[in-house]
Amino acid sequence: VSGPSVVDEEEVDAVSEVLRSQDLFRYDAQSQCHKFEKEAAELLGVGYTLIVTSGTAALVCAMKGVGLGPGDEAIVSGYTYIATPAAIIATGAVPVIAEIDDSLGLDPSDVERKITPHTKAIVITHMRGVPVKLDQILDIAKRHGLKVVEDCCQIVGGQHKGKAVGSKSDAAAWSLNYFKTISTGEGGMAYTNNRDIYERILYCSDPGLPMWNTTNPDMEKRDKPQGQFYDVEYQLEPFPGEGYRASELIGAVGRVQLGKLQKVLDHQRKLKRAFMSELEEAR
Repeated sequence: VSGPSVVDEEEVDAVSEVLRSQDLFRYDAQSQCHKFEKEAAELLGVGYTLIVTSGTAALVCAMKGVGLGPGDEAIVSGYTYIATPAAIIATGAVPVIAEIDDSLGLDPSDVERKITPHTKAIVITHMRGVPVKLDQILDIAKRHGLKVVEDCCQIVGGQHKGKAVGSKSDAAAWSLNYFKTISTGEGGMAYTNNRDIYERILYCSDPGLPMWNTTNPDMEKRDKPQGQFYDVEYQLEPFPGEGYRASELIGAVGRVQLGKLQKVLDHQRKLKRAFMSELEEAR
């Protein structure tokens, strides 16, 4: 069972309400996208979230959020979806492939071997709902002064030692596409606990935000349009972003699906226990 399999009249009603309101653009005080972000942040126990158009977009935002760019290298798992190294390339950085271990994720010993003077970040992918050896990788990153980005697209709702995956690293990404735990058809979310990383995630997501940067001498605060993000006191040097803004339709479906997350996880875990019990008998 996954997000699409639990779609019912609740999602239909949520989308219909948005369409009837004719408020399809997210920059509004009553934004469905904004409400989704607040609810997801509370669920994950993180400070900042941003819903975007895809899991790949969320990865690009998270990577640019930690400062990954031209001239940098990022270590990435040899076992992941193509979007993970593609997002690294989209920042202008170079993906360096490392081996996996029995966690299906990055092998910490090979990660350490792959570090060079150009390494800026380690990009973790939790494959098929199995957390990587996160503590070891975080320790490596701390010792070498590297950023850690978690690709949580295949482990939405998962935990590592009692805390949501992605909440211990510098930035992380969810996918909300058709094949994921919860789904908006297509969509994603970047999240972090760091305010500066969040600001860069915002810049990456919307090419229009840099013009409202508070350091812009030609733009008075009183001239800003109303709505979320325009009220942020931007502190960092702006840069041109891509068009990853999510529509209110994505936000509305996402909120309903978020409310069904535990139901989906409970069913998936029940199926896993059933399979594992049969495998144990076979041994």
